[in-house]
Amino acid sequence: MKPVSFFVSYAHADEAFKDELLEFLSPLSRANQIKLWDDRAILVGDKWNDEIIKALEECEVILLLLSPAFLASDYINDVELVSAMESHKQNKLRIIPIMVKACDLSSHIVPNEEYKISDFQGLPKNMKPINKWELREDGWMNVINGLKPVIKLIQDKQ
Repeated sequence: MKPVSFFVSYAHADEAFKDELLEFLSPLSRANQIKLWDDRAILVGDKWNDEIIKALEECEVILLLLSPAFLASDYINDVELVSAMESHKQNKLRIIPIMVKACDLSSHIVPNEEYKISDFQGLPKNMKPINKWELREDGWMNVINGLKPVIKLIQDKQ
């Protein structure tokens, strides 16, 4: 089976959360069950916008690391989320929100889209923000355990 390709969408203000997530996902990556991509994979000299669009077109799952900074990002809203919603409509992409910091999802609207982020089942359980767990490791493990059935579902369809 080929690994399931993941795109990690995050605000740079939340890079520490992204790094923690990648650390918790590393056993799945090492086992060749998933392939991870985030914008830090862009090489010097690459056209960053082209690389992001290409990675979005090739991924099977997008992880949205939700926070106030994420919701405030023009690039995330106008490019990444619009592209993700379009791919989702074509059944090419699974959208998984991950709450890292409390934010107002109920008021957030993706430009020109019929879906909102809050329409998608997210993680961790009950969308409790990662930074509110007594032990953040428990929050991340809840995320990892929630992702495993999705990985299996996608691999079973390959």
